[in-house]
Parts: sequence; C-alpha cells; structure tokens
Amino acid sequence: MWKFLLSINKKLIWAIPVMMGLGFLFGRSINQEIVKSLKSLIMPLTFLMVYPMMVTLNIKHLKDGIKNVMWVCT
Repeated sequence: MWKFLLSINKKLIWAIPVMMGLGFLFGRSINQEIVKSLKSLIMPLTFLMVYPMMVTLNIKHLKDGIKNVMWVCT
C-alpha cells in the first residue's frame, strides 16, 4: 500500500488531472438524483481534506471530539 501511495506522490502532476477527469466523468454518468444527494457532502469532505494540512491533526483528539459531540446530541 505504501509503495502505491509513494508512486502516486511522485506522479502528482498526472494523478490530480486524471482523478479530476474521472470524477467529472463519474458525475456525468450516474443518476442526477445521486449527484444532488452528494452535494451535501462537499463542505464536510472539503474541511476534512484541508484542515489536516493547515494544522497538525491528532487523530486521537479528533475521535475524542466526535465522542463529545455525539454525547451532547443524545
């Protein structure tokens, strides 16, 4: 698995446009109702993608925070 990730990291100049193209083709080929339901995931997934790059993310703190939020909501 690590070898695969390292090879992608070395070829980011190709991997990013290919994945964007595949995402575009996937979005055009599936049912539009599914696309509408996926739009609600844009903000949380963007946050999860960008936040660890901006600060050092400690996974243990993230799990503890999710447990606290779940406890408050119940």
